Amino acid sequence: MTSYFYPSIVAPLDGLSGQIHPVEVCSDVVMRNPYPDELDLVNRTIALLTGSYGIKPMTSNVILMESKTTPPQVETLDEANEYWHKFATSFIEKGLTLLRLAHPGPVNSRFFFRPLANVSMCGYSIGQISMIPAIRRANYPAYPLPTATDMALSDLFSRYWQRNMDDVMGLRWFNKAYAELNSDDRIAHLVFGLEQLLVQDDNEPSYLAYKMALRGACLLSPPGQERNNVFGTLRKAYRLRSKIAHGRLNRPLSDDELILTNDVEDILRKIILLWLTDHTRLRAEALDDIVLS
Repeated sequence: MTSYFYPSIVAPLDGLSGQIHPVEVCSDVVMRNPYPDELDLVNRTIALLTGSYGIKPMTSNVILMESKTTPPQVETLDEANEYWHKFATSFIEKGLTLLRLAHPGPVNSRFFFRPLANVSMCGYSIGQISMIPAIRRANYPAYPLPTATDMALSDLFSRYWQRNMDDVMGLRWFNKAYAELNSDDRIAHLVFGLEQLLVQDDNEPSYLAYKMALRGACLLSPPGQERNNVFGTLRKAYRLRSKIAHGRLNRPLSDDELILTNDVEDILRKIILLWLTDHTRLRAEALDDIVLS
């Protein structure tokens, strides 16, 4: 086989490795391993490239994310190349976003390829979209291999694959944290995302740290110890971000602070998913009602 769909764009995923059965996460996207002929021919093409960081020969265990495409109606080769690169970038950004919202764990993609014909021994076009690999962090879980029973993954792709995600509050900072090599900046990005979701619609700017923590805790957890834990985590995260922003933290993050950062990422993930379900719940008045009730 030349591809699961044709015509299609295929993105090898950094951070995932293992043998899986093909998983259609929605009608337009499949997760799979490479086919033998595809693996051989793409690797031959990669071997001809020079100076492309991160584009290395694939193994049979790599997980591929493949999307259906529509051939461009253009007149020149340059226009076609521009179309495919733009489509691939959009597809990969959307796919990575949904993967990251479904589960924690390092996942990224640095290049894509596409079959040039619907025959078994075809040529392939390759393009690069990133130079940053999936970043493995201390005390951070491995991303789970996609399976047909992964309802979180299939539900997100089915609901939001066709949705424009540009307006989703906090999502830009969530994705920036995945590509951040510096642990200090990572916690800052995550807190920025939480501020967008929990206090951006508030006309009263006082006590932002307290309001952000209280609203997030009440939104995510029922009264009790779990709510107290979320509140404490968000308060610590805001204080840590403030120390970093004002130059009062002149050392690497401690192990406890790295674990705190992972917890904050998970809180931001959950609140973004709540925003996607019903963003009116995160208006200032609605958040205050949740707190007061």
